[in-house]
Amino acid sequence: MDPRTGKPASAIISATVIGPDASEAGALATSFNVLSVAEIEALTKTRNDIAYLLITKDGKEIRSKEWANYEFALNKPATVLEKASKADKLWNTKYELVVNLEIANIESTDGKRVRRPFVAVWIEDAAKAPVRNLAIWYNKPRWLPDLKSWNRANGEEFKKGAEGKLSSTSSATRGPGKYSLSWDGKDDSGKLVKAGIYTVFIEVAREHGTYQVIAKEMKFTGSAQKVELTPNTELTSASLDYRKIGTSKK
Repeated sequence: MDPRTGKPASAIISATVIGPDASEAGALATSFNVLSVAEIEALTKTRNDIAYLLITKDGKEIRSKEWANYEFALNKPATVLEKASKADKLWNTKYELVVNLEIANIESTDGKRVRRPFVAVWIEDAAKAPVRNLAIWYNKPRWLPDLKSWNRANGEEFKKGAEGKLSSTSSATRGPGKYSLSWDGKDDSGKLVKAGIYTVFIEVAREHGTYQVIAKEMKFTGSAQKVELTPNTELTSASLDYRKIGTSKK
């Protein structure tokens, strides 16, 4: 309805307006439905920041010259996204990460039995989201919160019934000695992750002992590298070896 005449507005049946202020754009779109094309052109003649698309009652589309800028912008993200998806490389399947760790042989100082430590090894992405659990060595689920960092990242999923998902990586606690774990670049659901930067966590908690956590950021883009980690009370040694599958230190 045209408020100026009280008669139905029939020239423009649809008006879409884009502008720097959403409220103003909405108000203009409403007014354009009752104005003539000539009035609309006159109203926006000096407004280079306003773009509009009109559809008349006979189906004709009328675009302002500024509208073309937005048509290009709307099409551009799809092109950019397509290029980006091609540029996002997945983990190089010729490579693997080997996590080496040695659990310390701790002797009792008071005659009491030294308990085996809980150990968790997992991977988080740049957004601090867990992507892969490599090992969770424990005895009873009730004590898993002792692995504070692992519990922060994975505890809720475990409580929701994700034990099955972790069954292939969880096992009983281990005694002193050297162990190796490998990551093939897949997440917990079996899908390859994108090549890039990830953080490797090694967490150790021992009842009546100490709590230790190592976090090391590494770049996984197909260039081999080995990093020696700083040992601590619970780990005599630890290292990360990103290498081509089938190769090892000679």
